[in-house]
Amino acid sequence: MAIASPEAAKSKNSGKATKAKASSPSSSTESIKLKPSKLKLLNTIVYLMKMRNVEFIEKANLSAQSGVGGASTIRAALKYFKDNGLVIVNGKHVGATALGISLADPDAIQVPTDNEAYHKSFKEKKKLTERDIMVFDLLSDGRTMNKHDIVEHFGWELNSTWRAIVSRLKKAGALETKGDMMRLTDDMFPIKDRPRN
Repeated sequence: MAIASPEAAKSKNSGKATKAKASSPSSSTESIKLKPSKLKLLNTIVYLMKMRNVEFIEKANLSAQSGVGGASTIRAALKYFKDNGLVIVNGKHVGATALGISLADPDAIQVPTDNEAYHKSFKEKKKLTERDIMVFDLLSDGRTMNKHDIVEHFGWELNSTWRAIVSRLKKAGALETKGDMMRLTDDMFPIKDRPRN
């Protein structure tokens, strides 16, 4: 599927959205008022594009990465962005246009300089619990560990509390598991590749 230009994407729109895009860039920006959840998602798209130095990112993990709703909410928001010329959707990928980038919150799209800074920002944004952070930090060097070794390390038990920790970290997009083994996802190492496997 060919990647459409921002101009081509805009030409397909009609009604109010078309009127906004037909005007000058400044008036287009003023005519589009994003709700907090949509702005948060747009910020995430622009942030990831800048951090990875790419024009498109995968749509698959946007819900976990942005903390905005589920799959249907993300689809509706991306349709709104596309209809208003804020993004280009190319199959499984999405990229913000110049207009979309201009609407993002500058403070929210500051790119960290290393993985440690990204981890700090990620944990703050996701509002992880103390125990969530303990597991996150243990795995933050990229290691893969057996869940039995993790709970033994902290003197915990494999109970409902442990399962809740794993569930929150997976929902946040931070943890991946295979059988009893677990590690932080590759998305947790955006600046420099995973230091160890």
